[in-house]
Amino acid sequence: MTAKLYQALADELAPRESRKVANNTYLQYGSLAPLPSQAARRRDQEAHRVINLRLHATNIVTVYPNGATAINTGGWNTVTTRDRINAFIDSHNIGNGKPYRLTTNRGTLELRQARNGGSIWDKDADRWTIDREATIGPRGGVTTDAPASLPDKQAKLRKRIRTFANLCTADLPLPMPDNGDCMYCHLFARSDGPGKLSTMGGAEHFLSHMEEGYVVPSLVWNALIYNGCHPQGGGSYWLGAAFAEGYGNGEHKRIATFVYRFVARSLGLAV
Repeated sequence: MTAKLYQALADELAPRESRKVANNTYLQYGSLAPLPSQAARRRDQEAHRVINLRLHATNIVTVYPNGATAINTGGWNTVTTRDRINAFIDSHNIGNGKPYRLTTNRGTLELRQARNGGSIWDKDADRWTIDREATIGPRGGVTTDAPASLPDKQAKLRKRIRTFANLCTADLPLPMPDNGDCMYCHLFARSDGPGKLSTMGGAEHFLSHMEEGYVVPSLVWNALIYNGCHPQGGGSYWLGAAFAEGYGNGEHKRIATFVYRFVARSLGLAV
């Protein structure tokens, strides 16, 4: 991977400054930024124009004129974010035949690279733990921002999710979802259907609900639907337990488990 990557992207953009490549995703020139280079020469530290792959408000990929490529989830470790980054890596042959793949391993964000024609899932595949960002150098080599305390950070997030899930089921039954709920949760409930994770508004909008202690009926409804509880079919009992009068108190723990699983997986954690 060399400066040819930057030139290829410039050719894709020409003569425009920005081009839509997928839903809510644009390839566009970015502001001046320093090259991610360890070279001591002054010319390598000068500012250069970059080319970004932008998803919503986050530059998820940044390509520098020397061919270095930075990936950045912006904290949005969602399926969509990873899919967009991986599609870019694949379509531009970043890795020169030894492809990289951004994935999660038991809730930890990882960048993987296959060795010698193998699979990224092989035991000898190269792996780098990431918090949000990683940079692939123009000749290979990866640097990441993962702190040594990342497992502790994830453990604290899991604890917050469990506390929130218990809060959501502390006072059943809940009112039925309506237009007064969080817009993203309510629109997701109406449009995305069963068995899917929430990406509307970014999955991490759940963090604001946890911070505020905001129990959203639509969120609980989504969690139950995601876990296979359908209004006309299997699991309908649990929807009744969450939203209808006349049920006992023994259902709280099970429904809290559904909420925990839904929110944790939406935030990229393994469950």
